[in-house]
Amino acid sequence: MFGTEDQHTYVRLMASIEMLENSQYYDIKSPSFSIQDNRIGTLQYAVLVKDVVTSGNCAEMIHLYAISAAFGITIQSYIPPSACVGLAGSLYTMVIAGRAVRRMASPAFTLMWSMLTPTADNVINEWCDQLKACVLAKGVHFEHRM
Repeated sequence: MFGTEDQHTYVRLMASIEMLENSQYYDIKSPSFSIQDNRIGTLQYAVLVKDVVTSGNCAEMIHLYAISAAFGITIQSYIPPSACVGLAGSLYTMVIAGRAVRRMASPAFTLMWSMLTPTADNVINEWCDQLKACVLAKGVHFEHRM
């Protein structure tokens, strides 16, 4: 979860606040859950919050909805065709508009998902097969929205 390398703590903080203040949109058990496509797997709310507040932990699609809502922006999520071989397309390629964000707004940046391949020297956490997000756009500035 990085806007730019020097802002990742702020991005995590804002996503954390959004998720804690509006839990009904981020708890998979809630009827107001932000992701309506049940083919996109999501962890339990407590795990999602733990991941967002812990630097170095992986991000999931639902975290992007929290970032979108926290900053009032849309995000273009993209997974390359080579990462979804054998599929018609990826569920992760979409424009993300969080709570109270207009879906028609131009995306502030494109986020590309890639598979994280652990090695003996590089085991990030117990969810090593999770997708790791990489922001493609440079110069993205996140500003707090009141």
